[in-house]
Amino acid sequence: KCSKKQLNLSRNMLIEFSNEMRHLDKLETLYMNQNNIRSIPEGIFPHLRSLKLVKLSTNRLAKLPSDINQCTSITYLDLSKNCLQSIQPLIGLPKLEELLVEKNQLTELPSQLFQTDNCKLTVLEKKKNIEEKVKTMLTNRRMVLKQRKRNLEESTDPALFMDQVDELDCLLEYKLKVIRG
Repeated sequence: KCSKKQLNLSRNMLIEFSNEMRHLDKLETLYMNQNNIRSIPEGIFPHLRSLKLVKLSTNRLAKLPSDINQCTSITYLDLSKNCLQSIQPLIGLPKLEELLVEKNQLTELPSQLFQTDNCKLTVLEKKKNIEEKVKTMLTNRRMVLKQRKRNLEESTDPALFMDQVDELDCLLEYKLKVIRG
C-alpha cells in the first residue's frame, strides 16, 4: 500500500499502464497524459477508490478497461486526443462532473452517461458535434418559443405564463453550461 496522493507521469514516453498502479489506493490525482499508452489492463481501477482526477489525454488508447466504472470517486476525466471508439465503460461513474473526449474516433455518446439520478456531468467535449447539436437545438427552441410567445400574448392564463418562464430558465441554464464548457 502507498500513501501517495498525486502522481504525475506525463511526457515520459510510457507505452504501458503498469499493473503496479493498483497498489496506489490513496491516489487522488493521476496525470499520465502525453505518453504512448495503448491500453489499460483490467483490475487496476477498482483498487483506486480515492482517485478523483484522471488525465490520460494525448495517448494512443483504443479502448477503456471495462472495470473503470468501479472507480466511483472520479469527478474529472480527460480522455481527449486518443483513439477511442467507445466510452461505454464510463457508464456508472456517479460522481463524474467533467469528461473531455475531443479528438477521438467516437461516433456517439452513450445516453446512459446522463441518466443516473445524481448525475452532475456538466462538461462533455466533443466540440464539433456538440456545437452543431446545440445550434440546432437552440434554433428549434427559438422557433417553439416564438410560437409560445404568440400564444402567451393571446392568453390570460397565469399558470401557462409560469410554465413558459420555467422553460426559459432551463434553456438559459443549459446554454450557460455549454458556453462555460
